[in-house]
Amino acid sequence: MAECIRDPNDCPVNSRVESLEKQFDEYRAHSRVEHKEFYSRLEASERAQAVTQNMLAHIADNTEEIKRGQRNQSEAIAELQARPGKRWDGIVDKVIWAVVAAVIAFLLGKFGL
Repeated sequence: MAECIRDPNDCPVNSRVESLEKQFDEYRAHSRVEHKEFYSRLEASERAQAVTQNMLAHIADNTEEIKRGQRNQSEAIAELQARPGKRWDGIVDKVIWAVVAAVIAFLLGKFGL
């Protein structure tokens, strides 16, 4: 290695150093490409995640609308199911009042009023 000090151009290590420098430059160029690919993939993933979150928000909104519609619909169905019962109750009430009125009329007729 003493010859490297006397004449740096005649150093036997120079070829190895140049080879390592070339490899290092190739590695740096390659790693830059890999970093760019990595960051572009990361950016694409973030965009896809934002789209997915937007879609999930729309799905949640639609689900809430459907739930509200089902509640209104179930209330309407319950009301429709209750109508025949209400009608029957109304008819029974009227029949009872008619029977009571007939009994009162009969009693009033018996007593001569």
